[in-house]
Amino acid sequence: MILNWNQFSDTAECLESLRQVRSPRCRVFLVDNGSVDGSAAKIEAEFPEVCVIRSRENLGYADGNNVGIRKALETGARYVLLLNNDTAVHPEFLAELLRAAESHPEAGILGAKVVYYDRPEMLWALGGDLQQPFGRIKMFGRDTITDRLRNEIEEFDHVPGAVMFVRADVFQQIGMLDSEFFLNWEDAEFCLRAQKAGWKIMGVPSSLVRHKVSRATAGKLAMYFGQRNRLLFTSRCLPRWQFVLSVIPFHFARLGLLVVTEVLHGRFDLARAAVLGTVDYFRGRLGKGSMTLVQTF
Repeated sequence: MILNWNQFSDTAECLESLRQVRSPRCRVFLVDNGSVDGSAAKIEAEFPEVCVIRSRENLGYADGNNVGIRKALETGARYVLLLNNDTAVHPEFLAELLRAAESHPEAGILGAKVVYYDRPEMLWALGGDLQQPFGRIKMFGRDTITDRLRNEIEEFDHVPGAVMFVRADVFQQIGMLDSEFFLNWEDAEFCLRAQKAGWKIMGVPSSLVRHKVSRATAGKLAMYFGQRNRLLFTSRCLPRWQFVLSVIPFHFARLGLLVVTEVLHGRFDLARAAVLGTVDYFRGRLGKGSMTLVQTF
């Protein structure tokens, strides 16, 4: 399951890498998230084996993926793989994920060893854990030389949505990705929701994926959704008293420092996006929120 939003070049490279995956047999669904650059038609022409589903508007990461997930489940899929379009996969990555899932039936969600696209010797993500008392996700081994990592399956609280291999049973039990996030943090919330339902979350270091990291979400949109959804995530996953007494004071202290830093560097658009993201959480402007306004900054 892949999303595309005005990024034919990255998406085509991802799909080309998937063509090298010989086993296990899989079907690729791609949701075009309201692209206006003609990329959907190009993908249909150059990758006829891909089932392209066109959305008239940008549904975000959560609902965009949900469209494809539902389609995959309708076909009787036992597993659904969520894969960022700005990735390139190793030919054996899927076989390794499936092997791990079959040998660990308690695992509902599995992630790969994701390395930087242009620095494949360096780890970007394998998984992360919820840190107390502020509800932050600390990623395991980020920017570590991969040769120093153990090649053993690890249990985490969260694996990133860039590569997320999910049992169909998980969706049937806990539902889809939460559309109120739209973009950012929905993968963490989904993992913790699955964990609360009794499933384990695991990282599989033998499954290798290269990631260009936030090609579609860098800059002011990442800042806006990151600030808003960090609050949304912690409000959903932590006790109310902890959210009020720990998370909110920490957030505003961090926000103040962030805004000062961005202003001093002349990045006024990022400062405005950070403040608006926080304001929109408290105003209850979720989902797409003020995305259109942020794009004008």
